[in-house]
Amino acid sequence: LYQEAFSVGRDSLGLGQVTQMLRSMAIALSRAGEYERATELLEESLALSREMNSPSEVTAALRGLAKMALHIREYDRAEEIYTEALVLGRGHGDRQAVAWALYGLSEVARHREDFDRAAVLLEEGLEICRELESKPGIAYLRLASAHVARYQGDLAEARVRYEEALRLLHELGNRRREAICLLGLAAIDVRESAFERALLLMGAVDPMSEGIGIRLAPVDQAEYERAVADIRSRMGDVDIERLRQKGREMELDEVLELAMSMPTRVQHERV
Repeated sequence: LYQEAFSVGRDSLGLGQVTQMLRSMAIALSRAGEYERATELLEESLALSREMNSPSEVTAALRGLAKMALHIREYDRAEEIYTEALVLGRGHGDRQAVAWALYGLSEVARHREDFDRAAVLLEEGLEICRELESKPGIAYLRLASAHVARYQGDLAEARVRYEEALRLLHELGNRRREAICLLGLAAIDVRESAFERALLLMGAVDPMSEGIGIRLAPVDQAEYERAVADIRSRMGDVDIERLRQKGREMELDEVLELAMSMPTRVQHERV
């Protein structure tokens, strides 16, 4: 219906409004897994943005296209597009655009499991976001850097970063990223044998993700599946489901308090 309404009213809109609506529709389609159609809309948005000669609109469309390439694991194409966005941002002195392009390039590196490169890119991007006092930028890049620290084996630092990102994302009302933070903390808990808390956090994510969907990067999905397998090798199905159900029933404030507390390494309590 949204696309039909847009098609009918498109001729009455300015180019800037059209490009923004094309991007909005592309985001909705990508969340439904329709990456090919989303890419088509973003390519149209990019062409119009170039016609407008608007660097900010061009970089926004480029970031969207790179994200679609990342979703379908076309990492070389994603890197190429993010690099174009980075060059454009630097050329026009748009530091916010530079920070987001660095974030995108770090995601490409992380998907390739090149965590050292990802860390370098995120450090530069985070410095810019802190200078600009960009709360969304700090939250996103801090979350990404938490993933990287976790894969580099620095679990204590990863936990600090997840907690900072979680606080900011909660303030921003970004439930999707909050849920990803909780899964990151749960992964740390599994590696530290805090299985009960891991299951509570995993359970809490279930209702949070309803209606919004959570797509993990391949490297994160593999880690999540390993964590679940590790828990199943140590606990019975009844205990696992009981704890996940308890997590599902927790209020968000309770979940956040649990996430910010230090875990205990209690294996589990039998029913």
